[in-house]
Amino acid sequence: MRLRVRPPANGFVLPLAISTSIVLLIGSASLHTLALQARSRGRLQLQLHQREDQLRAAAMTFLQRASEPGDACLLAWPSSHWEGLTSFCAEASLERLRSGTVHTETPTWRLIAWEPAGNGATLSLALEAEPAAARFRLDRAQGQWRLQDGLQRLPVSERAS
Repeated sequence: MRLRVRPPANGFVLPLAISTSIVLLIGSASLHTLALQARSRGRLQLQLHQREDQLRAAAMTFLQRASEPGDACLLAWPSSHWEGLTSFCAEASLERLRSGTVHTETPTWRLIAWEPAGNGATLSLALEAEPAAARFRLDRAQGQWRLQDGLQRLPVSERAS
């Protein structure tokens, strides 16, 4: 009598387990990548909103300074003409209107341009330490300048006038 030797049976459990593990690994890596991208986009949006808030605060500081009687004299002309108006607006402080800080935790801002036009004006400011600059539209009501909603982002390379 002869003993029959069976050939070893090919198992299917190990290849199935390996294949399933690879699929799960790739799936989890994809989900992880999507989560990191969403987090990065959220962080970028937060930084943009913070810069816009800082620019708005700088614009409000400019308007507060410009409402002082001596400095308000300059607002009738574009900022490119202010140098020649120092004798006409003797109490005006060009430095106060050209740069400043809102408070100690905010970056320094600088004036790019002030351009009055009738009952409106355009104010352009940049943050010194941050790569951010914006143009604001203003209107005049009851003798005071007010920021209109929104701002237009500008390239940071624009120089002050």
